[in-house]
Amino acid sequence: MRADDTSLYIVIDDVDRNESTVWKASKRLLANPTKLVTLPGSIVSLTPDETDLCFANRTGGLFRASKSGGAATQLATTAAELSIAVDAERYYWFDGATLTATCKSGGNFRVLATVSPP
Repeated sequence: MRADDTSLYIVIDDVDRNESTVWKASKRLLANPTKLVTLPGSIVSLTPDETDLCFANRTGGLFRASKSGGAATQLATTAAELSIAVDAERYYWFDGATLTATCKSGGNFRVLATVSPP
């Protein structure tokens, strides 16, 4: 689960169907949550920015979806286990060995750092 100024974003895994759904709930109003997007695999990381949600799943994908709903866009094929972060200009992800970034406006991926495992 993640939060922004007005909403909570909740991930629910359906193991039998091998998919995850992201729901949006208001922090201030008593209302039913809104279903934003459903993806194959289990979502392992979820990070909001001003307009979008960025998330990774266990099938090796990095995705972006609008906080207002609609289809998800796959940004990259990645390792199945990774951490993600977002700032005003870029999406970042770390797969346990490599830190990679790409501009939100599109473009090539760039390796920022490589970490040797202990």
